[in-house]
Amino acid sequence: MPPTKVILDMDVGVDDALAILLALRSPELDILGITAVAGNAPLSMTANNVLRVLEAAGAPEIPVARGAARPLTREPEAALHVHGNDGLGGAPVPQPSRLTFDDRPAAAFISDIVMAHEPGEITLIPTGPMTNVAHLLREAPQTAARLNRIVLMGGAFALTPYGFGNVTSVSEFNIWADPEAAAELFASGMDITAVGLDVTTDPTGSINAERHEILRRSADPSAQIAATVSAQVLERYGVVNLHDPLAVTSVIDPTLIQTQRYPVEVITVDGSTRGQTIADRRARRRSDSPNAAVATAVDGPRFLDLIFSRLTQRA
Repeated sequence: MPPTKVILDMDVGVDDALAILLALRSPELDILGITAVAGNAPLSMTANNVLRVLEAAGAPEIPVARGAARPLTREPEAALHVHGNDGLGGAPVPQPSRLTFDDRPAAAFISDIVMAHEPGEITLIPTGPMTNVAHLLREAPQTAARLNRIVLMGGAFALTPYGFGNVTSVSEFNIWADPEAAAELFASGMDITAVGLDVTTDPTGSINAERHEILRRSADPSAQIAATVSAQVLERYGVVNLHDPLAVTSVIDPTLIQTQRYPVEVITVDGSTRGQTIADRRARRRSDSPNAAVATAVDGPRFLDLIFSRLTQRA
């Protein structure tokens, strides 16, 4: 079976970096390009971090484009308190020798790649705020219609014991950072799979201190990068949740997650519910107007086995 052609759209912080490392080691994926967006850190950092991770992982040839430096209507609010003052946890990942980006903005970059392929051939994986995707929907709707599907990391849907927010009690960061963009995406009619906190914070699929030590002791360069980038998060929170790697993994092996289709609404008003993702569980609504397949369960042990087998290949 040929690999799935993908474009990654990322606000590269700690878990995005691990997602890149995983994607690079996965023959099931053909990475056509990566676009950067402001989110975990300002755009200048997230774009630079893409280059840092790619070069450190031995894949500097993958094209990278810069996207939105701010949300559609709001001021940007980064999460450097989580991801460190450089977005990569202060890890000693060298600055890239290649400091060039594709000249096109992210939406045009994605559009050109998609239009050069057959309809339904490319999957877009956004793991940051949905701002670049919203610009694509606005500027090139004919291109968006040619995508196979969108598999995003975002949302807290209250469908599992872990489905509560990480910014407010009900809101996940990627959606909260630009709720207007997320609302446009969920209203677009596109084929969406949403991998949210309901599954990404399940402890059976997260890295604890013992699992982190396996990465740290590995001689594999990718494992070493993963260990150093995530060390600060582990020290501070006692666990490394693999939010973005799980979204990527759900494309590599869809059997690792279970999903249920729901009508999803994104709250855009200010206050404690800003960025809330509401999955309408009423039976009539579920059957009449679902707009997303929402992840409801993960096979955590198999997910971790896949990641560790890919990142610790060198004995």
